[in-house]
Amino acid sequence: MKKMRIAVMGLGAYGRGWAYVAAKSPDAELTAVIDRSEDALNAVDLPVGKYTDLDAAIENEKPEAVVLVVPPRLHIPIAEKLVKMGIAVLCEKPICEELSEAEDFIALCEKDDRVCSIAENFRYRPVFRAAKQMLLDGAVGKLLRVNCRYVSYHPDASNAYHGALKHPLLCDVTVHHLDVARYLTGAEPKDVFCTEHSASHTWYGERPASAEIASEMTNGIYFTYSGTTASPVSVTDGFGEWEIIGEKAVMRICGPEITLYTAQNEKTVRLFPDRGDTREPLLEGFVRAALNNTVGESDIRDNFKSFRWTQKAMESSEKKKIIEL
Repeated sequence: MKKMRIAVMGLGAYGRGWAYVAAKSPDAELTAVIDRSEDALNAVDLPVGKYTDLDAAIENEKPEAVVLVVPPRLHIPIAEKLVKMGIAVLCEKPICEELSEAEDFIALCEKDDRVCSIAENFRYRPVFRAAKQMLLDGAVGKLLRVNCRYVSYHPDASNAYHGALKHPLLCDVTVHHLDVARYLTGAEPKDVFCTEHSASHTWYGERPASAEIASEMTNGIYFTYSGTTASPVSVTDGFGEWEIIGEKAVMRICGPEITLYTAQNEKTVRLFPDRGDTREPLLEGFVRAALNNTVGESDIRDNFKSFRWTQKAMESSEKKKIIEL
């Protein structure tokens, strides 16, 4: 398969990681890294073009795609510029800060038949891929209820992004868990009720770093979520702990482990260890979709459904009412 020429824009800690993922990918050719900081550019030890200006990078290196790892407020302005030039975009989450802004951008992509995907997606983790297949094979029977629990200590890692979020838990973390719920069930939320709680005992101050969510989903599935980043210690990993209740069995997902409980009081445990960085299969799928001009698994139109669920949860919390989706 032809390799795709890729540039990475935004070289914070996660952006630098993206540069190294792209550099070793069998599907991509990393041609440039872009950041306004010379220090950030020099911190990337790779033999590629280094630019403080996006236009110069595009003119000199002619990338076919750009991985955007810049602050969310810059996602849409830069992505619009790129797709209008015919350059595919792999953008870090969240898509942006407002639903209407995302809807307008998606309309632009569809009008001009452009490729844009959203990155950092938990669904590529081996344990979730295995759980999805087991559910499709009928491991628990008809799905009835899905519960997710997330308890974490989250230090002030970035005042530039996380430290400035109005809804830090929902915007930065919960969006992933809601996406996993959609992925595992194949269902969509019909409504959402969310309550949030401030964390004045931590660096979050009065901003809500804890939340509970309840949603009725299609296919008769009920979803609940309890999460916090204001714990004194991390109890679950970042992917959360999952309980999937069906008509004939219960599946629990904890770390790389799937445990299946049946009505006969039987228990089956299977391990699906993580293999490398989940950005690797995500990038592979993005490149294939972009080169073939097809809709990839992480296409913005699918991720928007998880983004919208999260945004409506924020609205529910603020209005203290159930929001229909």
